[in-house]
Amino acid sequence: MLALTPSAVVWKISLNTAPVMYALMQLNEMEPVEQLDAVRHQRIVLEDRADHFVSLSDEFMERYRLTKDCTKLLLDKINQGLPRGGNMNGLSVPPQLQLLVCLRYLATGSFQLRMADCSQMSKTSVCKFVGLTARAIASLASEYIKFPDARKVVANIQKFQMIAGMPGVIGCVDGSHIPIRGPGGNDAELYRCRKGYFSISMQDICDADLKFMNIIASWPGSVHDSRIFENSHVCHILEQGNHPGYLLGDSGHPCRSCL
Repeated sequence: MLALTPSAVVWKISLNTAPVMYALMQLNEMEPVEQLDAVRHQRIVLEDRADHFVSLSDEFMERYRLTKDCTKLLLDKINQGLPRGGNMNGLSVPPQLQLLVCLRYLATGSFQLRMADCSQMSKTSVCKFVGLTARAIASLASEYIKFPDARKVVANIQKFQMIAGMPGVIGCVDGSHIPIRGPGGNDAELYRCRKGYFSISMQDICDADLKFMNIIASWPGSVHDSRIFENSHVCHILEQGNHPGYLLGDSGHPCRSCL
């Protein structure tokens, strides 16, 4: 059996412990775990490098279809309903940027990928914030879109008469098609409009100031405008005769005492 000299034993122990000693030295140089956690959990706020509330003047209205004051008022209304989470990269997106991205998309109908490039966000984030912001805006509909009662329609009648000299007009009604993807299923063809694509048929009524007083957007695209109006609440209350005047519509509606 080979005997080890004291010097050989010391040399062997040094070889075996060298990796351990090196690891201990590295641990001593590392920062405390608490400091690493603080750095790890520090959130990065995405700065709006192009603050359009400041940098744009007349162009703001052209880009977003709303004035700055109206946009700020809208932001105050929906601020609590907007998410405080980050985008796909973990960056926190401020509510005002979420709103501007949504308004820009609604105003232009641009592809979400192009909107992502302009706003320095991913396409997924743009899709997320547009959807959430649009729902927050839609939740305000009952506060602003109201058909006037019999006492308030007199102001509309006077404004319409001043515009075109036509007496008794409460508002104007028309229909439009909102394109959608094919819903599939047995009833898919009910959503195909006369123009050949799938849609939701929308009826809207506006006053002399071009403000919506009533919107119905729940019928399949194949349903005719006259049927939507006949089944609407507005048609019911006007035919009761409690409102003076009538609505103006195009040839898609039959003549009635209220239309």
